[in-house]
Amino acid sequence: MVIFYSIYLYYILYVCIHACVYKICIGLHRYIFGFGLKQSKGTGSFGKRRNKTHTLCVRCGRRSFHLQKSRCASCGFPSNRFRKYNWSVKAIRRKTTGTGRMRYLRHVSVRFKSNFREGYSS
Repeated sequence: MVIFYSIYLYYILYVCIHACVYKICIGLHRYIFGFGLKQSKGTGSFGKRRNKTHTLCVRCGRRSFHLQKSRCASCGFPSNRFRKYNWSVKAIRRKTTGTGRMRYLRHVSVRFKSNFREGYSS
């Protein structure tokens, strides 16, 4: 019984030493080479993305202009018409006439009432 117990203790000691040596080797490997033994395309790859795909659009001002496609994902610039789809009613409501300053259109109704006369002091 004592012999089996001593063999069992030696076996546990052997396993512990090898586990510690393995952990030390992995730690040294990570310290020297800067990465673990398993290289994946997951979280570690997100640090490699250094360049930007989208920049500011000159027409809508959003950061949606794709540099390689040369097209805005928000307004569709350089297309002549604004990008809009009828399946997104709320998006149309956010961008439609009346949500901005309306620098010209604001005064059209007043001019319409005076029949578009100019130069008169009414």
